[in-house]
Amino acid sequence: MFNKGDLPPLPDSFRFGVATADHQCEGIDPNYEDIRDWWEKKGDPKAARNKATDFWYLYEGDIDKAKELGCSVFRFSIAWSRIEPVPGQFNQEAIEHYKKLIDKIISSNMKPMLTLHHFTWPIHVQDRGGMTAEEFPDIYANYVSVIASHFGKDVPYWITFNEPNLLMGGYLKPWWDENYAAPPGLPEDATTAEQVDAVGMLIRNLFLANKKAYEIIKAENPHAQVGVNQYFYGLPLWLQQLVNRNASAIKGASDLQKQADRLALKRDLIRGDGISAFRANTLGKNKFDVVLAALTKTPERMEQAAFSEDYFIARQQLLVGSSRIGADFQDLAGIEIVVVRGTTSEKNLPRISKDSQAVVLDDYQKALQYLDQRGDSALLADNTILSGIMEQNPGKYKIIELQPTGSEKYAAAIAKGDRELLNVVNFTIRAFNESEDMALWKSKYEETTGLATELPLKDARKLAFGESEIKASGPGKSPGAIAKAPTGTVLRRIQDRGHLVVGVREDLPGFGYRNPETGDLEGIEIMLANAMAERIFGDASKVQLKPLAIQKRMTAVGPAPNLLDWIFRQYTILATIMLTNWWYMGMAGELDEYLCPRGCENKMDFLGLDYYWGIPSLHIERLQRLIEAAYRHFDQAPVWPGALYDILKDLSQKFPDRPIIICENGSVKIADGWEREKYIREHVKEVQRAIRDGMDVEAYVCWSITSNREWDLVFSDASDFGLYNIDLDHDPLLTRKPTEAAKAFKQIILDRRG
Repeated sequence: MFNKGDLPPLPDSFRFGVATADHQCEGIDPNYEDIRDWWEKKGDPKAARNKATDFWYLYEGDIDKAKELGCSVFRFSIAWSRIEPVPGQFNQEAIEHYKKLIDKIISSNMKPMLTLHHFTWPIHVQDRGGMTAEEFPDIYANYVSVIASHFGKDVPYWITFNEPNLLMGGYLKPWWDENYAAPPGLPEDATTAEQVDAVGMLIRNLFLANKKAYEIIKAENPHAQVGVNQYFYGLPLWLQQLVNRNASAIKGASDLQKQADRLALKRDLIRGDGISAFRANTLGKNKFDVVLAALTKTPERMEQAAFSEDYFIARQQLLVGSSRIGADFQDLAGIEIVVVRGTTSEKNLPRISKDSQAVVLDDYQKALQYLDQRGDSALLADNTILSGIMEQNPGKYKIIELQPTGSEKYAAAIAKGDRELLNVVNFTIRAFNESEDMALWKSKYEETTGLATELPLKDARKLAFGESEIKASGPGKSPGAIAKAPTGTVLRRIQDRGHLVVGVREDLPGFGYRNPETGDLEGIEIMLANAMAERIFGDASKVQLKPLAIQKRMTAVGPAPNLLDWIFRQYTILATIMLTNWWYMGMAGELDEYLCPRGCENKMDFLGLDYYWGIPSLHIERLQRLIEAAYRHFDQAPVWPGALYDILKDLSQKFPDRPIIICENGSVKIADGWEREKYIREHVKEVQRAIRDGMDVEAYVCWSITSNREWDLVFSDASDFGLYNIDLDHDPLLTRKPTEAAKAFKQIILDRRG
């Protein structure tokens, strides 16, 4: 690193600024929900924006704080959903609000930097096909026209799309991910071809929409500076240039298909029909393909395996001897509660009863023996399991109802990496839930157990692609066997083996139970397994059912991700468009017309960039942490200020006639052992170095002025980028408190050096 004396201070013309974004700070208004509000309803409620920083009402104070720091740029974004709540109808009250905000920035001697699209758009835009609809560039242009007509003369800096390269996460899901990284997400059974079509249309639409927006804004104000802030991953420059070839190699849908296929499916590196057959019949002869066995989803389990949609929902209850005096949970305070090792009950017990003593046993037989010996104890388990126990032991036990404890979602588990197999499993579950077989099972189960079955709610987003095929086949009818899967995939090995191996229970009536009279396995798990075999082979009998002990369910799915998995993931990412700088490649005319239509090049006045994390060399552990940073694991993200210099140099050489603006750079409280104030100083030094070496860098904008609701994350020090800290979850007044980084940034601006 450099000492102060090594580098000249930044010129007087250089601008410092701070930034924020509408969804992350303004607070939700249920009348103007955006796509992120819809998305957050499906996630952790603690991560939803709710009141956020209440910037909609408190913006004047935050702008004053930016002025006090010495900033000359204030970046903010427009909430499209507030501006256009109904297609073609624009909200004059919202327009007036943003007019006042812009006036406040200007009167504070700062330049407004307006972002038109910061990862959000109205629900009604998504209802019309969203960003992948053919009409999207025109829909977006209509919105931009209204904004430019009101603010075009007052706003000198415009950003059309925030980090366009990250928007791909809403349409392309890698094989190791359970969910899409961002909205809107495609249905669970979307094929690779459908993902490719969506990504190809998204990229083309972004270039076309940017072109239209650029021309609209420039017509309103020829002096306006218009650009886009691409997210840069901070790879070593030589590696980034190598990775960029993945984008320039795409000449059409078939090329993009090949790259997307690498992301969507975990294929064997060495493959072929003969090799696939050998693996299927020798190495994978007895391997479990699917695990049912009353397995419930938990965050920990979802880290290890891929889970299907739910096929049943259970609730936790307590079982006691029928002679037990006391009829409710309160009468059992402080007693011993038995749980079976490896079940969710073991994990849930402290939350259900803090005063009780846990007794952890290996199986339900031992648990019942303990219960019989100790008449003052109780067994905690799913109501499905307890009803089965009562059915096998009439009159011996009774159930104690608990307060609502949350749902136990039964789902099928498979090894991570084969989207094709997961699609088959999801389709089978979905079709089975619509079948006559399911209706008969449900009726019999309720009659036998006395329990009202709680089936999963349909998710319209997940059903969008698969529902028509289910309806076409009709209830109880088979749509026929699927085609041969691609070689090198898990599904293909199953097909080559000639039968499906499914782990089930054999002691749970209604689910997986061995009939004492016939010795046959029966229940919903067996019915689902047969239906999966029917789907894969066209023959329901081509399934091998294997009873599984509770503690062995997850190990049967497969080992936890290991070093080879991490290496394979990194190879997959580096061999696709995912980490390429495709936005600026398109601006430079380096992309095929399939991705960047002719006439969309060079539609920018400045080069915007966002940079946070980087690595100086190709080190496996550091590269993995860099990739994890894209999944917002910020506190462990690798810090490397030198990558910022390399990015500035590369952009300067590619576009020597355009100035560069760093639209976002900043850190959580501590990342990779770096405190935020040190992080900012060292990155500003790299800007000094770049300007000393002749690069035209115009501004540095720090993310962010205050704590914000960072996308999909529960608020903590590991998600807080604010120069001013706000206790978002516990301070009703949302008090802004200066951090050490705010003091450091103020001094940096005063000294004009890091």
